[in-house]
Amino acid sequence: MAKNKQKTFVVINLAYIGDVMVCSALCEEIKRNYPESKLIFVTNKISAQVAEGIPSVDEVRVFDKKKEHRGLLGLLKFASVFKDVDVCFPIHSYDRGNLLAFLTGAKRRISNKQEKNLTRFLLTDCLDTNSVHVLDRTLELVVPITGKKPESSMNYKVKDECAKRAFDMIKEQGYDKYDLVALCTNTKNPVKDWNAKDAAEFIRLVNESGKRVVWVGTSNSSEMAEEVKNNIGDVFLNLINKTDIALLGGVLKNCRALVSVDTGTMHIGVAMKMPVVSLFFVPFLVDEWAPRDESYTRVILNEDGISASLCFEKLKELI
Repeated sequence: MAKNKQKTFVVINLAYIGDVMVCSALCEEIKRNYPESKLIFVTNKISAQVAEGIPSVDEVRVFDKKKEHRGLLGLLKFASVFKDVDVCFPIHSYDRGNLLAFLTGAKRRISNKQEKNLTRFLLTDCLDTNSVHVLDRTLELVVPITGKKPESSMNYKVKDECAKRAFDMIKEQGYDKYDLVALCTNTKNPVKDWNAKDAAEFIRLVNESGKRVVWVGTSNSSEMAEEVKNNIGDVFLNLINKTDIALLGGVLKNCRALVSVDTGTMHIGVAMKMPVVSLFFVPFLVDEWAPRDESYTRVILNEDGISASLCFEKLKELI
């Protein structure tokens, strides 16, 4: 693709936080090759704050599939505001994304090949990749326009005001005098969760080292945190369900490291280039989703459970 005029790129990802965070690498690669281009990111309301933290994204547009943009008329309404789109990337090649990409009028519409999707004929470039890792599959989408091997990684920038708000929350609870380790133990899928016993022991080990744990997450973690508190006392900072995505980034910015199960929080930490220990309990998910840069990440896989001591040893390797 010629670089002699400003291009407009659109990335469509209507999935979860982790998926959107992985797309930051694609966005960075687009801007690396086309620094003067305009890059628009389309996502859902929940993931919008993630997209807003991607440095290479110029504009985030929220697609509300349940209300405002529901059905074909909603799609048409949403797509009508796009003008002069050069390339659109409907990530995962879902039918809704493919149709939306077509309706934007994009000259090229590039996604991965999905045999089950009826709308794949709406794509101009349907890539058949052998790559297993989702980051590779996503980055490869840019090759048809650049003709080069992608070099970018995930990237997420925390706003200064979010880091300051998070620090104030931490200071208010008296934890500002400690080196902090963020902990995320739960997901939407229980098979990917850590357990209360090992989480409690891990907190004890961190405390013994002179550091403290900041427990983050959504309401999925509330019951476990309460169980741990009842067992070992109020010896950690509980910020579960007390942050949005932007403020979560601020909390992580104030921490030395992150220990997390396979969820969006893990991907945000990796994109921030902070030390991350990732806990996996499902083998094939490691191949698809695990961080790979060993300079600041460690991955632990054990289908039968991960001990607190092993987790703490991996943490010490990083900090």
